[in-house]
Amino acid sequence: MGFEVTKRQTTYWELRKEETLIRVNFVGKEEFAFVDLSPSAYFFADKHPLLIDYEFPWERIYIGSRVSAFSRVRDRLAEAIESQFDGWRPACDYLNQFGSERVLHDGYGLLLTAPLPVSESCRAVLQDVGAQFSSIPERPSRWPRKAFIVGRNFVVAKAFRVVTIT
Repeated sequence: MGFEVTKRQTTYWELRKEETLIRVNFVGKEEFAFVDLSPSAYFFADKHPLLIDYEFPWERIYIGSRVSAFSRVRDRLAEAIESQFDGWRPACDYLNQFGSERVLHDGYGLLLTAPLPVSESCRAVLQDVGAQFSSIPERPSRWPRKAFIVGRNFVVAKAFRVVTIT
């Protein structure tokens, strides 16, 4: 039998398994996602694909030339991005929301904004296809952070406190 998430508030979640009820308090919550009411397990992580966004500085990549086979290049970029996250984050979180394919086709504009490991893999794809591009720093690291993983649900925060209620 798994856990049941019985209460979700902005500063804590409560989980029940049989007769045990625990409350996980969030300290400095950054983000969350809730998709599964009855996850099988939970854990806390100092290293997790979700934490890449916080561990590394970010940069922006701008395109400076047209890219042939732009649809295929966009697919390769999406694969390079998503391979870093084990299904936890989609490529659209980083690619230009107004049309990365258009940017590649037209040959100018902001292509993506991402943490360094992600942008490095995208730069490798762009170099491989001979695209002209430039990159500039976007924002610094926001480290340290931790992840509270509850099945496919999660919370990223500065810290967590666990209290057994019953």
